[in-house]
Amino acid sequence: MLDMTPRLVGFFPKRNDYENPFADQGIVEICSVSQCIRRGPEEWVELWKHNDVGFYNSEEMALSIIAGEENDYTLFAYKLFLFCYENGVLKTETARLSEARALNLSADLSGYVSVGFDVASHLPSVIHFECSALSCNCGFREFDVNAYCLLPNLDSAMAAQKKISERNYEPGEQYLLQVYKQPDVDGSP
Repeated sequence: MLDMTPRLVGFFPKRNDYENPFADQGIVEICSVSQCIRRGPEEWVELWKHNDVGFYNSEEMALSIIAGEENDYTLFAYKLFLFCYENGVLKTETARLSEARALNLSADLSGYVSVGFDVASHLPSVIHFECSALSCNCGFREFDVNAYCLLPNLDSAMAAQKKISERNYEPGEQYLLQVYKQPDVDGSP
């Protein structure tokens, strides 16, 4: 039986000034895990303040990376489900999952809003999650996504995760993450 309790794996700031290539298709904001469309801070990897999963262990650490530029970013939090698929095959033991289990993070996410679920690829040679099939590979055209280019509920997310893996949208393991974001200044997600 799968462990269906997602584990908090950290926080990450994403730039607010990005071009949304899908705005004319009902996607209001790109909130994917990947940085292919909506990037994080420049040279964040080189600072080596991120954890083994490629995020920051606390809000404070994530904000320290963008000190003085907080208004240029939106802070996201991510929870990872402890299973993945590779080539359509379910896996519950991977290096990435072991790293996530070892984090043992806890934080109050009451100041955040869950905006959906994403499927992100990972190759063992890279520290962070790579491509999000829904935005990077236009998977939103095949799967029912919300205005954030994310899957709206867990059932549709799990079904999409398996299909994305079977169809090899991207090479590597396909992970399922729940995405949270800080609300905008006006209180909207």
